[in-house]
Formats: sequence, structure tokens, C-alpha cells
Amino acid sequence: MRPLAAAAAALFAVVLALACDTVSQAGAARRDGAGAPAIHVETVRLREWRATLTVRLEVRESFSTLKGIHLGVTLRGAPVLDREVRLPSACRDGGCTVIDDTIRMLELHDLGGGRPSAVLWLFTGGAHCCSVAQVVPLGVGKAAVRNFGNPGASIGRIGGVPVFASQDDRFSYLYTSYAASVRPLQLWRLHEGRFSDVTASYPGRVAADARGLEAELAKLLRRKEEVRGMFSAWAADTCMLGGRVRVEARLRELLAAGAFSPPRTEDLGPTGPRYGAALLRDLTRWGYCR
Repeated sequence: MRPLAAAAAALFAVVLALACDTVSQAGAARRDGAGAPAIHVETVRLREWRATLTVRLEVRESFSTLKGIHLGVTLRGAPVLDREVRLPSACRDGGCTVIDDTIRMLELHDLGGGRPSAVLWLFTGGAHCCSVAQVVPLGVGKAAVRNFGNPGASIGRIGGVPVFASQDDRFSYLYTSYAASVRPLQLWRLHEGRFSDVTASYPGRVAADARGLEAELAKLLRRKEEVRGMFSAWAADTCMLGGRVRVEARLRELLAAGAFSPPRTEDLGPTGPRYGAALLRDLTRWGYCR
């Protein structure tokens, strides 16, 4: 875990203050002769809805690969859904994994449309990647899939509106090592089977994220440690709030102080003026700085 991961994760949770409506039941697994799980089963309830996820696994030495998913849903005991769920392309290509039998893969949430939706959380494996959300509506509506990358996501509500809270994974490894990378806040909404980035609609949340990042940036600057990752995330939030002039002024100040140059930087990524140019280019191209 990167040095600031715990602090950033705690800040992220506080800023969003999101709560999940789903009550989860204990999962279960049937095991093959070698003792490894062959079937993973989870059941969750939301009011009078009950959903059961059955996952067929191909057992490997240290983890299991998903081979098939079946979803069964009842409302007040009456069947509503009982079918195989097609694996998203991210899982079909390289396979998704189950790290252990304590990982929860199924949630039920009110995401709009009158009836709840089942949300399947899938993990593609690898050192840092990647968390995939597959949303299956229990009523009329399109299924949706989004790969949230390294940060993953959590579902909650802001002002009664359901959102998927995450971070912009494009900032991972972008200017420095993964350990020193920091990602700005991202908020997503699901509408008619499509995920939409609605971060800019919540300036208060963005401002709170920026304040937390600025406080962490100050600590790193005092210790003369690597700051390119932290500064880039703060700059993204600040630019989204209309603060490009402030970002450029702070960038010039820290460039002159050598904060983005060796020996205060790691070996990876652009340094000095090249870092400043790359950062402003990317923030402009991605719509943070207008």
C-alpha cells in the first residue's frame, strides 16, 4: 500500500459520508476434494427483496477464477429473476478472481427505476487492478458495467441521490510511482444503463477533497518528500472548481523551490518544468482545467 493510502482512504470515506442500504447475509462455499472452494454462494436482502448469487469457480493454487454466475431473486418469496449472468468482457478475457471466501460480491441497491438493482463486484486480479461493477436491474432497464480500476468504488447517497464514489484512476502511475500516486475524487451516476461522471455537480464534495489533499501536500512539502502525485490530485480538484490561476501560481512557486525536481522526486515520471507542462496538458485535456 502506498504511504498515504490509509490517510487518503479515510479522508475519502469522511468526505463522502455514504451509507449502504443493503443488508448482507453470510456467504457459503462448497469445496472440492482438494479443499479449495468450487462454488461461492452469497445471499443479500433489501426490504422484501432477497437475492442469491451462485458463482462457479475454477480452483487454482492461491485463488479461484470465475467460470459462471447465476443470480436468483425473489420478492416476498415469489421468483422475480432466475438466470445466468453474462460475465463482462474484463472477466472473459483474462478471467476474474475470488481472492478468498470472505470477499463480498453481491449488493442490492435502489439506483432508480422503481425496483432495486443487483450490483456484482468483480476483481480482475493483478497487483493493483481492477474492480468492476456489473449492475443488473431487477425491473425494466439496461444492464451496465464499469471498470473502476485500482480505486474501486462504493455506493451511497448524496442528498438522497445514489452515486458510485471512486477516484480518477488515470492518475495512477501518471507522474510518479504507484506508491506516490494520488487520485482526485470521482462521483458517478447510473442512468438508463450508462454511467455518467457527475463529479462537477457536487462542488462541495470536490472542495472538501481538495482541502484534505492540500493539508497532506503541506506535510510532504515540510518533509521535502515526493509531492508530484499529491499536487496533481489537488490541482485537478482545484481546477474543477475554477481555480486554474491558483494552480498555475502554486505550480510556478514550487517549481522555483525545486519541489518537483531531484533529489526530492523519485526516478519515475517527468520532473521540473516537464512535470508542470505535462500536468497542465493532462488537466486541460481531461476537462479539469478550462
